[in-house]
Amino acid sequence: MHSAQKLADACRSMRVQLAWYPNVQAVTALNWHKIDELYDLTACQAESRDLEFFCARIIHTFTFVPEHGERSGLTGFYFGSDKDRNARLYRVAAEEVIRVFETVGSDYPAEISGTPDPASRDWTFKVE
Repeated sequence: MHSAQKLADACRSMRVQLAWYPNVQAVTALNWHKIDELYDLTACQAESRDLEFFCARIIHTFTFVPEHGERSGLTGFYFGSDKDRNARLYRVAAEEVIRVFETVGSDYPAEISGTPDPASRDWTFKVE
């Protein structure tokens, strides 16, 4: 995947903490919101992914369901991309989304340098 590289390399490499749940039934345009029927929400797995992975999944979201606590309000988001909707459903905590927004929002790259990459016939950029 090629990105515009408008963020510093350190920001782009930040890790986002996610939970995921395995799919148990085909996800379609008519049932995507029935996450308790489509995924095993008792089989939670944890993983850490880079910012680019997280953003790509949000951009290509097929399933997006906010999670609310009875007394605590918004607690997180369930999401699944069009590519992996029949494999797993992800969950990100609201606090993690805030951390991502604060990190990206305060990222002000000061220097961009590039070198030609003969293998890809494109440029490789370093953003600091």
